[in-house]
Amino acid sequence: MLILRHQITLSGGDDIEEAVQLLRVTFMRSLSGSMDQVARSVHLAISLRLLFLWDGDLGHLEEALELNRQAAGVLPYSDMRWFITAQELADSLSARFSEVGDASDLVEALEWDHRAIAAISPSHASYSSVVLNTISHLCLRYEIHHRLEDLEEAVVLSQELLEVLP
Repeated sequence: MLILRHQITLSGGDDIEEAVQLLRVTFMRSLSGSMDQVARSVHLAISLRLLFLWDGDLGHLEEALELNRQAAGVLPYSDMRWFITAQELADSLSARFSEVGDASDLVEALEWDHRAIAAISPSHASYSSVVLNTISHLCLRYEIHHRLEDLEEAVVLSQELLEVLP
């Protein structure tokens, strides 16, 4: 996260702040409850998480979490944006865990990671990044709680990922 904060800081951060402002406007102008509004909320949530990584304002992360939770509740499971939303929820919860230290955030992040893996085909271009993200969260939880099960699951996922890679 620190590297991303540094990269955005080098750009002045204006670009991400402007993106959030524009996305807020388009989100508010979209038809309430429409799939267009859901898609815009997913984009806004991604930008808010990035803004949090830049400025450290937990309010941006909380808003991203709320938007992603709403989108996950509305999007059909078969919609490709659903796994993106699940992955964004996992990333946002992991970021909040890193900032606040509440272990329940990491547990929930892993639940969303597993849902994202279940929602995406191993042949999808993003499959490896979804699995690697899950492995990362499992290793983080292992470092904290020293649960061997987390490390074992990370190894199994790594092996499964190697089997599907070309």
